[in-house]
Amino acid sequence: MTSEASMLSELIGDIYDAALDPTLWLRALEHSCIVGGSSAVLYWHDVASESSAALHLFNDDPHYTQLYFEKYMPMNPVFPAATFIESGLIYTPTDIVPEAELRDTRFHKEWVEPQGITDVVCVNLEKATTSSSVLNIRRDGTHGIVDDAVRQRDADRAAFSARGRDRPVVRSAQDGAGGPHRNSRQCRGRHLPAGAERPATG
Repeated sequence: MTSEASMLSELIGDIYDAALDPTLWLRALEHSCIVGGSSAVLYWHDVASESSAALHLFNDDPHYTQLYFEKYMPMNPVFPAATFIESGLIYTPTDIVPEAELRDTRFHKEWVEPQGITDVVCVNLEKATTSSSVLNIRRDGTHGIVDDAVRQRDADRAAFSARGRDRPVVRSAQDGAGGPHRNSRQCRGRHLPAGAERPATG
């Protein structure tokens, strides 16, 4: 196992430790960036109600986070397809939308590029019929694009499934935060978004 894959395995352990102890979520997100990222966010998205909420954030840009929920969320081209990806399977936006097409979207030009995001490692930690809780680890120019070592698809999927089968990640995150509004105040002293619904874990 490569050093990077080993760190990712430890990260998986951090995530499910946080599922047992919600006070560990911010630490887990910070550690997630060790595998190659500049910021991380755990959020919930429901494609049926077209609603979403940030549960925990690390090193995000408050301005762009606010813009995402207020303006750009409906433009995100990875949805609804990303919601239906199997829990624990690592993917990137270009696994869903061809890179050339992705870069030509308004979402990429106005929200992704200005932040210097070069790629995103994504994982659905939990999913219901129309919703999922998603861990995004954002990479900038110092990390480049996601390569095969980061993915480790089969090994990582097995680890997520084995550790997380009986641990409700979304419920833990949401209980520890007191819901998306309270959590956003704890992280950055701001509210996200004004009309956010309470996540349903299905």
